Amino acid sequence: MQKKASAYIAPYRTVGDTAHESLVIRAAQSLFPAAYEIIPGAVYAHISGLLGVMYGAKSLPESLTKPIEGWEKPFNDRYINITRFDMPDASIEDMIERTYNKAIELVCSKGGKVKGDMVYVNPKAQFIPPMEFCIGPNPDLEIGQPTDYSFACRTNADFKWELVKGKLPAGITFQNGKLAGTPTEAGKYPITLQLSANNKNSITKDFELLVKTKNIASKADTIYALSLIHI
Repeated sequence: MQKKASAYIAPYRTVGDTAHESLVIRAAQSLFPAAYEIIPGAVYAHISGLLGVMYGAKSLPESLTKPIEGWEKPFNDRYINITRFDMPDASIEDMIERTYNKAIELVCSKGGKVKGDMVYVNPKAQFIPPMEFCIGPNPDLEIGQPTDYSFACRTNADFKWELVKGKLPAGITFQNGKLAGTPTEAGKYPITLQLSANNKNSITKDFELLVKTKNIASKADTIYALSLIHI
């Protein structure tokens, strides 16, 4: 199996094809209709990424990657991180370079090789994801409200999960990376979780569970509003 290494780091150039741009927009509307109505820019980015992987950067209309007049690089070469709490903002070019280098490193470590601008992948290679915690928002716990929250993600769900330090909130249980039950006492609960494989390799991470008091806003019989008028 062969792949051109240069395909992953091809310079960003576009064709400015209006017909092609319309095709991308129609694809975005068709594949992600709900998301397109709310955040069309994010959908464009996804479609542009897919097209870039399939056909190279030259396949992307310039009006999609440089929507603001004066931008010299795609999306002004900035990635503002919103959803990944454990990662900083970054330069898009730097992310591409690091992703490319990691891919080549992985291919070579699994018996593949690079010759000139060609990458030869070992088709029999197996990849085992590294053991790590997936970082995201903490569980939303409230007195009297049942919860079903999982710390696990696709890459670590099969490892052994253990609570090795701390005390869970009353009414909550922990099993196979999941919190379940209905909390009965408000407060902060620091805990330490452990991931392990074959009782040998293991990693730990600290978390703080926050159980909020019961939300009584929905039972209010009167709503007071304050209006400020500036003259």
